[in-house]
Amino acid sequence: KRRAGRRVVSRVQCHQGADPGQGRQIAEWLRAIETGWPDLSFGTISIETRAGRHRFEIPLRFGRLDPRWVRVELYADALDGDTPERRPATHVGSLADSPDRHVYTVDVAATRPAEHYTARALPHRDGIGVPLESRRILWQR
Repeated sequence: KRRAGRRVVSRVQCHQGADPGQGRQIAEWLRAIETGWPDLSFGTISIETRAGRHRFEIPLRFGRLDPRWVRVELYADALDGDTPERRPATHVGSLADSPDRHVYTVDVAATRPAEHYTARALPHRDGIGVPLESRRILWQR
């Protein structure tokens, strides 16, 4: 498994023309995602609807994982043959009494029910894509 991860890093490094230092940083990021991802969990999401908008407040516990390495977004299945909706969440900050717990918010037009949306967290690093079938996508339950 470790060998396969190194091959991926090498391909990214060669494809982007990255220096060896960047390859090491990506390998460290991959290891941190692998070891820290099980710590990630959603808290209770609150939704407020007013003035034709849904506002989602999404609490997330990171544990050992660095919040910079995670993208939080709302996802909704496609309607009428359109594409699925993906709305990035904005990081508001961490909770004073629990620094590993962070809050994100997203505002969307209330053109569809709030229940159509699901929060999810994905590994994130500039220049690195995450396959849709990745087991490292955490869905709100």
